[in-house]
Amino acid sequence: MTLLGLAKRVERLGPTQLSLCLFHWRLKPSTFDHLHHEIQGDQFGGKQVEGSEGQLVHARSLIRVSKAHRDASRPRKALTSCDEALRVLHAMGSDSPERRGTIARAFLERFYVQRNLGNEKDSLSAIRQACLMIGDLCCDRDARGHYIPLLHTALSLLANAPHPFPSDESSSIQGAREALDIWRKLYESDDLLFKTPYASALFTLATSFEESGLPNDAAKTAQDAVDIFRGRYYDRQHDTSAVLALTAAMFTQAELLTRIGRIDDALSILGKRVSLYRQVLAKPPSDTFALERLQANLGHTLLEQSQCAHKASLYKQACSADEEAVEIFRSLFAERPLVYRSTLAEALSNWAGNLCQLGSEDGCFLALEPARNALLLWGGSPTWNPRNPYHYRCALAAIDIIAKSLVALCSTEILKDEEHTRQASLAAQHAITVWRELSNVEDPVSSESEDGDPSLALLDVMTNLATYHLQRPFYADDHASLGVHLDAYRESLDIPGRGPHEFGTNWADCSAYFSYGLQQVPDSSIAFRRWILQRIPILPWSNPSKHLLAPGKLPLQFFRSVHWRR
Repeated sequence: MTLLGLAKRVERLGPTQLSLCLFHWRLKPSTFDHLHHEIQGDQFGGKQVEGSEGQLVHARSLIRVSKAHRDASRPRKALTSCDEALRVLHAMGSDSPERRGTIARAFLERFYVQRNLGNEKDSLSAIRQACLMIGDLCCDRDARGHYIPLLHTALSLLANAPHPFPSDESSSIQGAREALDIWRKLYESDDLLFKTPYASALFTLATSFEESGLPNDAAKTAQDAVDIFRGRYYDRQHDTSAVLALTAAMFTQAELLTRIGRIDDALSILGKRVSLYRQVLAKPPSDTFALERLQANLGHTLLEQSQCAHKASLYKQACSADEEAVEIFRSLFAERPLVYRSTLAEALSNWAGNLCQLGSEDGCFLALEPARNALLLWGGSPTWNPRNPYHYRCALAAIDIIAKSLVALCSTEILKDEEHTRQASLAAQHAITVWRELSNVEDPVSSESEDGDPSLALLDVMTNLATYHLQRPFYADDHASLGVHLDAYRESLDIPGRGPHEFGTNWADCSAYFSYGLQQVPDSSIAFRRWILQRIPILPWSNPSKHLLAPGKLPLQFFRSVHWRR
């Protein structure tokens, strides 16, 4: 027996029989005869369905059959079942909420089928009908609870459906406007219940304006969305949920303003958001969980403010926001280290990056401590895993900041101070340790981000650390530190597929580095000899004397003086 035949026979069952039928059907696939036998054994069976109820059962069964055909890539058969369900529903005499809800589901199914068939006009017409009917049902206070989730789905489909009809506006704007009109009608009927979806629809329309190259309309629509929550906040200033709703809307607004290039306006919005949190925390709630949530949100808002200021090249303002965020997350980390460890590490790394961007000697030196502390937090985490793309990127960013800061400090007066030199050496050695962990990751391609190939970034870090050791003044107790960097730099050149570090490309830098390193650390000569012998077969020149005597290369007499026995 076909599914359609089974559905038609199920139509004749009573409510109790139908419930038992569905129960058995969920347990396992079954035939109608088996189900009928089970139903007849029920002591409450035998009651027949009234006409209208049977028609609803019939229509719903046809909708399920349509979905089954659609899932099996049989859209034509699915359309036939769906249209038959609509004919059954339109033939019913009653106009109950159940009938209208079933019609809406039938139109929603028809939209899916027509979309699969590529019929844009018919699919748009179907989803419009579904949205209008579900919207009307949501105006009914008694029935809306069942249909609000369905309305979210239907209006989302409408907002993203192609509009094939000629218009001055794009399809996304037309769809977003139609969805907004339905949410506005519901918002006017119950502003408390439909406040959030109405504001979300406004933000969707704002995004459509943005994508269509209409930044002014996008900014105005986003402001309208924020105003919805602002009015509720002024009515209930001591309600934490009202504060969180308003600040969330302001964050979405700031993101949109940033994308359309209005950095100053976005900074202003984030500044107001910070002030709002501070105002609420001036009279902290008695609920410990609510207090922690507000403090964490303030910290995240400060980090967002810092990132926005960074884009505007306002590095001092970014550093100020980062410093306050670090203090907030440090106190939260002391109470719940497992929850706030990664957030504190990110805040420290951001702070270090902005300090480095200040362009001053003090800023570069001050960047070393938060960057090193970020590495300590990552390394001390029980979940630290350099093969995790997120962990990889965070650790790489921290050691990159350390390397760049050290290079900037090479020729400054700061490193002439013994304590400053000691701190710089500690940061450099810690960066080397983490660098070794990251360099052992077999496939860092999964960690690749918009910043570029992480393998090349790793090589840049080691190059910067080598430059730091080449240029800064050395003391007697620095030999061990230089030896560590000498070995690590040699390792970076031995890693296959880690960037353009072929012998002919970087020979000038390598020769200068190893020449200087051998003078300072004689024990490294064995490693150097081993390294150079491995590369003699691939020397890219025909006249060794010409290249070895070129500027920046190892002098020929030095090359001859090295004992080449393995």
